Amino acid sequence: MNRNSFNFCKLLLVILFVYLVSGCSNEIIKIEVFSIDTLEETEKGTFEITGFKKVNVITTINKSETHLNTDVKKIEDFYVTNGKYIKTLVKHTIYKKNDTIKSEDVTSKEKEFQSPKTILIPKDIKGEYKLESMDQSIKEQVEQHVLSLIKQIE
Repeated sequence: MNRNSFNFCKLLLVILFVYLVSGCSNEIIKIEVFSIDTLEETEKGTFEITGFKKVNVITTINKSETHLNTDVKKIEDFYVTNGKYIKTLVKHTIYKKNDTIKSEDVTSKEKEFQSPKTILIPKDIKGEYKLESMDQSIKEQVEQHVLSLIKQIE
């Protein structure tokens, strides 16, 4: 094999590697700020609103034909319906599913705090709310905030 053939083969291998790495998986990162009602099932089997929670969350999903990985880092401030604060949970959950070797794994860590930790949700919000338009600087602010609290439970 001459030198040009060898270099051409190396180039093809690099192109193939880049194609395989980039073409085999999709990664989605979503940063959200919202508030949502919390529900509890009654004895009759119906659900009633018992309060709400304010949430800052970073969700990362990595999916290919053979695997699904999710990484959820979130801060949840819990309140009763009238707006009285209950507690805060900071939680990091990782889910891994591999269809090739037929395995699933979930790991989760959480810590409870006794003061509200979410940001960018108005204090007077008592129920459903979503921060719709988030520019890059707001997303970075939320990401930094969530990651700083996640470091405390790692």
